[in-house]
Amino acid sequence: ISHYGTQAQKDYYLPRLARGEELPCFGLTEPEAGSDATSIRTTGYLKKDKKGEIVIHLPDINKRYITLAPVASLLGLAFQLKDPDNLYGRGEDIGITLALIERGTKGLKVGTRLQPMSVPFQNGTIRGNITIPVSAVIGGEKQLGEGWRMLMEALSIGRSISLPATSASAMGVASFAAGAYAGTRKQFGLPIGKFEGVEEPLGRIAGLTYLSNGARIVTARMVDQGGRPVIPSAILKYHLTENMRTAVDDAMDILAGKAVISGPNNPINRAYQGVPVAITVEGANIMTRNMMIFGQGGVRAHKRVLKLLESIDDGRTGAYLAQGFGMVFDTVIRAAQCFVPSIFLCGNRLAKDRKSQKYYKAIKKMSRALNVLANLSYMVLQARLKFKERISARLGDVLSYLYLASTALQTFEHDGRPEEDRPLLDWAMHYSLYKAHEAALDLARNFPVRAIGGIMRLVIPDYSGLKPCDGMDHRAAQVILKPGSARDRLTDGIYKPAKPGEIMADLAVALDLNTRLYEVKRQAAREGRDLSAEEKLLAEQAAQALNVVVQVDEFE
Repeated sequence: ISHYGTQAQKDYYLPRLARGEELPCFGLTEPEAGSDATSIRTTGYLKKDKKGEIVIHLPDINKRYITLAPVASLLGLAFQLKDPDNLYGRGEDIGITLALIERGTKGLKVGTRLQPMSVPFQNGTIRGNITIPVSAVIGGEKQLGEGWRMLMEALSIGRSISLPATSASAMGVASFAAGAYAGTRKQFGLPIGKFEGVEEPLGRIAGLTYLSNGARIVTARMVDQGGRPVIPSAILKYHLTENMRTAVDDAMDILAGKAVISGPNNPINRAYQGVPVAITVEGANIMTRNMMIFGQGGVRAHKRVLKLLESIDDGRTGAYLAQGFGMVFDTVIRAAQCFVPSIFLCGNRLAKDRKSQKYYKAIKKMSRALNVLANLSYMVLQARLKFKERISARLGDVLSYLYLASTALQTFEHDGRPEEDRPLLDWAMHYSLYKAHEAALDLARNFPVRAIGGIMRLVIPDYSGLKPCDGMDHRAAQVILKPGSARDRLTDGIYKPAKPGEIMADLAVALDLNTRLYEVKRQAAREGRDLSAEEKLLAEQAAQALNVVVQVDEFE
């Protein structure tokens, strides 16, 4: 409405939506149209009513998986629009159109609820046989048939906000809860976070949370500045929801028995139940990775591919040849630059942190390699690249991990380069660059033309040794195993109650007391003495707090 609505729609609906007087939902998905949203079957027909005014008749609305539909008061609806009597002089097929429909519209059926993974999440259906005025179309008559463009442009904004925030918050809870539990829960006389086997998933949770939060914040800034980050939003949709899946799985493993017993004392299992919802909605992850990130990004971001396609459409042979030869020239230059030793590469001039210069150089080298890999893929496979989805997916992975690495560096700089966060930055950078290298290598190994795959291998920088090592896992895990400013920044924005009896508050108290007790006992052992009366009181309090957090819910 804000971008495309008529002035009357903006004046009426936006204030009501902002004040919460209207609850909105948007009906796109249908039983026969999921990822391929262009195949929606709900159809509206332009006709004249008894007064001679043009209206839209929608005889068979059938939508499902619609978030907030059971409780929404204002429904957005996407449908195919037909003009059988050619009332607008544009032929019969007008195209996908979007309209605003009030809940009380005669013939509209809403209210039934679906149960996505049994989580408390309002999701349902929209059905009906209704007639609406043309003025109900978002943007009025001039936006008839413009729905697909509107959807794609708006989706890049929405996907930059909702799912990244959901994913980052779930990872923040995983970091907070798993770190506190591992720093408190004892086995064999030690907090379980001291065991290397537990440090590995703890380090992964902390590192992925830092990496994902940085990408979320940087991409949201683009939206704040009026941008429509289509490709970053696709990157975040896929990678942040997958990171959430990994982090929540790891937290389940660490909390173990406590994590599988449902109830108010379990901070993790609702997130665990809800992960498949995030993986599925707003473009299923399989489709997003294989078709959208590079499938769209390669065309939009490449300085020649879009111009090449336009020259084909326009039949401009000269322009086509110019862009084609230009791509060959660019590839040769970038390939030559891939062999420039890192010592001759300068880091980002804005990065005053010398310890991070190596990461800027590594991103630059892999970016040049990506340029060569993409150009070779375009030139060799041409139109077939669209159907080589796994090739496209691997190119998208390289692009994605370079983006995630870049946003992690930007976040570190923006936060003032705090040394307490460096273990998280190091883990995130090593992980991203290693994953980019693995994706590029998989591309070369599986390229349909073996000789071209061999050339690709030559330009790919060897980052196989950058997989986060045991020491990095240990240092990243330490951030969430004890109270501190880095832990606070990592979990900023999640719900942290202070009231005793709420599990997140109890975990924070237990971690604080048991961290202090652990240091007190170490100091006493070094000095060869018993605990003082005050220290014994601390031990009693820590034991009580530990007993609280290890409890699970029981029901009659």
